[in-house]
Amino acid sequence: MATEPEIMKVSSDEFDKHPERYRVQATPGHIVQVIEPSGGTTVIMSEQDFEGYKATIELLSNPHDAQALKDALAEAGPTAE
Repeated sequence: MATEPEIMKVSSDEFDKHPERYRVQATPGHIVQVIEPSGGTTVIMSEQDFEGYKATIELLSNPHDAQALKDALAEAGPTAE
């Protein structure tokens, strides 16, 4: 089972001062969440993580695929992490 990504939160002011410092930290399994003054956020992640999220959304958006995935996970049972 996939592990949760590490999320680093940083203010937009801090990000603006050192953007490259935070961009290079957006590697697979590591997400940078930039907190905007408005309260919104901008998320920076690796292309590998982004493709994984897109694939998950695609699978779960189809009810047949989503059910097949749930059934497979139930059949596999709990796993040690």
